Amino acid sequence: MSESSVSPKCWDKVRLGDYTTVKARLGWKGLTADEYVDDGYIFLATPNLKGHQIDFFNVNYISKWRYDESPEIQLRLDDVLIVKDGSTLGTSNFVRRLPRPTTVNGSTAVVRTKGGLYPEFLYHLVNGDEFQQLIAEKKAGLGVPHLFQADLREFTISLPPLPQQKKIARILTTVDNLIEKTEALIEKYKAIKQGMMHDLFTRGVDKDGKLRPSYEEVPHLYKESPLGWIPKEWEAGILNDTISQSRPIVYGILMPGYGHQGGIPVIKVKDIKNGEVQLDDLLLTSPEIDSQYKRSKTTAGDLLFTIRGTVGRMAFVPASLDGANITQDTARIGVVCGDARFIRGYLEMPEPQRFIAVHTLGVAVQGINLGDVRRIPIAFPSLEEQKEIGHRVEVFQKQLSLEEANATKLRTLKSGLMQDLLTGKVRVKVDEVEEELTNA
Repeated sequence: MSESSVSPKCWDKVRLGDYTTVKARLGWKGLTADEYVDDGYIFLATPNLKGHQIDFFNVNYISKWRYDESPEIQLRLDDVLIVKDGSTLGTSNFVRRLPRPTTVNGSTAVVRTKGGLYPEFLYHLVNGDEFQQLIAEKKAGLGVPHLFQADLREFTISLPPLPQQKKIARILTTVDNLIEKTEALIEKYKAIKQGMMHDLFTRGVDKDGKLRPSYEEVPHLYKESPLGWIPKEWEAGILNDTISQSRPIVYGILMPGYGHQGGIPVIKVKDIKNGEVQLDDLLLTSPEIDSQYKRSKTTAGDLLFTIRGTVGRMAFVPASLDGANITQDTARIGVVCGDARFIRGYLEMPEPQRFIAVHTLGVAVQGINLGDVRRIPIAFPSLEEQKEIGHRVEVFQKQLSLEEANATKLRTLKSGLMQDLLTGKVRVKVDEVEEELTNA
């Protein structure tokens, strides 16, 4: 068989316990939280296993004698860790590094490979659909989800030859690394954006396009307002000041029905995610129902603001939904007196957010009244300054959205690769996959 392909023909069905040892702490052996020490041996808990990498920073420490009493779960490089108790049962991670001697609590099984099973392949296999289904079947019907060590040993897995295991592990680890780097970049951009927005929406920009000095630096350039200290050129107002009375801030259809072929798209709260309207699952209402709610029909560029359920999600109406409608759980804000990009950004600032939180009521279903939405406080620079601030936020958001889209693409790619590579059902050309990853 070609070294550049992964073929299912020579895969074996084997018992996991024949290729691994499975060990776990037998209870707590009397260990209590009172015994944790300020510095010592790392004692991992299930929250430490949830990320791409094991979290060795936010941990508890135990003494040397507590570490030494359970040598079978003293971690080694290439161990696979599987959560065997509780709501996160089945979560796993891989020991790529050990900053100091480490062990695990009673909720985690340590799976260590013998000959013939590549450790990193096992880690990816554990995260695959087939292995997770085995776990789901074992925990079904249990009050408190639990997986016994004996259960794990009896699991049947699909095992390709060792060279193929290594190829598969290399590919999936490469994807994981790309996802991790992209997510780290996204978090960096988000932190930069937060700082940038704070500066832009509290200091603004001068006529030369430069940030004004802060209030602490030059207090005489600022004035007091209901929103706190704002630049002297700015005016305090409310959200309702941004709209035309001919197109007021309104909510939409109370009962849009359950679908009408060829009908009018209706935007619901669930369709507003990640700052955009998701177009893949829009409800279509009948022209008859839509005609009763002409007041809430959308125009491209309108700002949408969710007012029930999850309050405060925002998105602009895309050109493809010009002439669509909304439900009673969403407010339409047609900004004409100001820059809509600026208004949207300002609504994310602390003072407007505090106002929204105070006026959001309800327990089972939370909501904010339309009258309160209209009274959300806003600080208004000149239109020219609003446009400059709005433009800067938009440019940065586009870059952030590109990275988020790339992360989504990589996750989708990984999901497909895991299905193809780990099940042995599809012949995969490794060289083509690796070329695709190089260009990702």
